Amino acid sequence: MTGNPFESVIKTITNGKPVVALTNITFKPLEEKEFATWHTPNGPIEVTKKLHAVLITGFDKQSIFFNDPYDGTRKKNFQGRVCGC
Repeated sequence: MTGNPFESVIKTITNGKPVVALTNITFKPLEEKEFATWHTPNGPIEVTKKLHAVLITGFDKQSIFFNDPYDGTRKKNFQGRVCGC
């Protein structure tokens, strides 16, 4: 799903399939100092120790619901209007 519009996540969840999403442990944009550059055979990549993944399980017009394996809870992340659903 990488590179697709967020509506594809909504469609997948609507079809009963949860979606794994990569984020960071703060759920906010990180400062540049939080990243390091790794030089790989395929070129440099930016990495952070704050990388995190969650399982998106649902939504409503203003929130995304997700399971957070870090603390084992189900959370609601308010982000304003999610989509035109």
